[in-house]
Amino acid sequence: MAIFKFKKSTNKQEESDLEISGLSSEELEELNQDIYDTSFYSELDELDTEEEFDLMTRQETERQVVNLYNSGMELEDIERIEYRRSAKMARQAEYRAKVQDRTDFLQALLTPNMIVGYLVFYLLSVLYIWITTAQLAFALIVSLVGAIALVYWFVYQENKLNIKQSELEELEAMARDITMQADVARNTYEVIGTIAEKYDKGRVGNDINMLYNKLHETGELDTSRFSLYEFTPIEIFMRNLEIWYSEGADTRKIFTRSVNDITFEILKRDELRKNLKQALFMEMVTVLIGGSFPLIIRLFASRVYSVLLGMPLTVSIMILLQYIGIVWVMISVKKKSLDIDIR
Repeated sequence: MAIFKFKKSTNKQEESDLEISGLSSEELEELNQDIYDTSFYSELDELDTEEEFDLMTRQETERQVVNLYNSGMELEDIERIEYRRSAKMARQAEYRAKVQDRTDFLQALLTPNMIVGYLVFYLLSVLYIWITTAQLAFALIVSLVGAIALVYWFVYQENKLNIKQSELEELEAMARDITMQADVARNTYEVIGTIAEKYDKGRVGNDINMLYNKLHETGELDTSRFSLYEFTPIEIFMRNLEIWYSEGADTRKIFTRSVNDITFEILKRDELRKNLKQALFMEMVTVLIGGSFPLIIRLFASRVYSVLLGMPLTVSIMILLQYIGIVWVMISVKKKSLDIDIR
């Protein structure tokens, strides 16, 4: 973990000492040479994306710049050092965004309900096919694929939707914080800096810090990351934030309505999700009733059904088609219940 520390030089002829914890003297000498030999953009190309750095607050950054200036360092050299630090922070944020993507995937995939859900779907599938075909090996093999398809839509996609709903609620809280801060802050940079210090975890926190780092480096307010949430109200809010940054505006007028739109859509998404779950339950009951007919005949008209069991290839094909149809219908109705976007 690299942390920038500065000491005032006692010799006016010597340059200010830039100490970086965790580095050897050779690496420190190389870094000092790089301050003068590398540009900001070449630094971006050469950085180790997995290297971690402490994210300093605006106040800490300002104090360190003042310390450098008081030590006698030239403004051009201070600017190079700040560019270097900002470049590392920006590349670190990009790396964290990729890590967060993998984390969200694993969070939705490697959960107890995924394991339990797969076992439940697999065992039910095996029992259904085994009873209706009297072929255990066939039931074990077919159920492997069917259980994967069912658990993907009924558990994994449900977990992903839960994560997205949590992120949207955090975006709503962020938008409200920006609106309140805009009433008392001097400018957009100060607002984003304050928000970046508050939100420092998860996808939303990482995207806010990427926004702040880019603004600090280049003076550009780049809100493109927030379009990845595919949530129109937050995109509108970010466009309003860009307008305030570039043109200036009455913050209450420009933010209040878009924040209310965010809240309204989240509430409607929750309401739609609840209604779709109720509809899904009724549709699942219908599907299960239809799929239970072979079981009913097998259990209560076994003599008639035994004739079909005497033709193993025929019964296998018939039950396989029946099973595929059941799985396809179940997945189709589940997809509809997961579609809660408000258009």
